[in-house]
Amino acid sequence: MTFVRCLVRSQHGEQLESIKLCHPLLDDYLAFVRARAATNTWLAVASDLKIFFGVVSKEPAEVTAADVLSFLALQRAPRRGTRVVRLEGGETGLAARTIARQLSSLRGPRGGQYRAPIWPAPPVTSGSPMLGATSISSTSELAFWDGATLSPMFIVDAANVIGSRPTGWWRDRPGASRRFVEDVRAGVRDGRMEPPVVVVLEGQARQGADEMDADGVEVVHAPAEGDDTIVSIATAHRGAVVVTADRALAECVRAVEAEVLGPRWLLDQLGD
Repeated sequence: MTFVRCLVRSQHGEQLESIKLCHPLLDDYLAFVRARAATNTWLAVASDLKIFFGVVSKEPAEVTAADVLSFLALQRAPRRGTRVVRLEGGETGLAARTIARQLSSLRGPRGGQYRAPIWPAPPVTSGSPMLGATSISSTSELAFWDGATLSPMFIVDAANVIGSRPTGWWRDRPGASRRFVEDVRAGVRDGRMEPPVVVVLEGQARQGADEMDADGVEVVHAPAEGDDTIVSIATAHRGAVVVTADRALAECVRAVEAEVLGPRWLLDQLGD
C-alpha cells in the first residue's frame, strides 16, 4: 500500500499556519517540528520528506534501511554529468551536508512518539562516497531522540575541533576555547544547530570557559583526558552524536551506539 504524497501549505496573510504531507504520521511529525524548531527548519523537513517519499513510494511504516540506502545513492549521483562538479568540494551530486540534513529529517517520525527513528540505519560507514567528509557512521540505528528535544545530544570534542584548523590556537588555548564556546552558543541561538550541545574541554582550555549550561550549550571540564569524559557522556545518552576526527575515540563511542561526525561538519554549521 502507498499513499499519495503532497505538500499542502496553509497561510494566513504572510503567516505560515500549517504544512501537511497527506499522511497522518508525517503530518503529526511536522506539527511536532513546528512546535520545536524555527520556520526554516520546519519547511526544510517537510521538503526533505516529500523528496524522499517521491523516490520511495511506500507507506512510512514499510520503509526499510535498504530504501534509505538507495535514496542516499541517488542523491549522490551526478546531476549534470560526471564532468560537471561543484566548486566547493568537487562533488557531482548533492552536497554532502545537504544529504546529511536530509538524513536528519528522516530520523524523527515513528508511531507519533518521536523517541526513535522511523527506520533502521543503512550501513553507511566513515569515508563513504555517499556522504563524503560529513558521513555518519552507525552500528545499529540512527540517533534516538531523548523525548524532550528534536535533536540528539551533540557531544563536541573541543580540543579536536579547535585543533583541526591552524588558527594559532596553541598560543592561547584558553582564549581559543572561549571563542569556540561563544561561536557554538551563537550557532544554537541563531538556529544553525539544534540543542542540546555538550562541549568538553580539557587541560588549559578549561580556563577559557566556566562549567555551565547556557543557550542550550553545556560546557563540561574533563578532570583528566577529554576522551574518557566524552565516552562517559555518550554512554549515558544513547544515540548521541560525537563530533571528533579522533579515530580511537570514534571507535569507542560507536561501541556505545553513538554517531560520529567530523569537525568540518560542525564548522560548516557555524559558518566557519
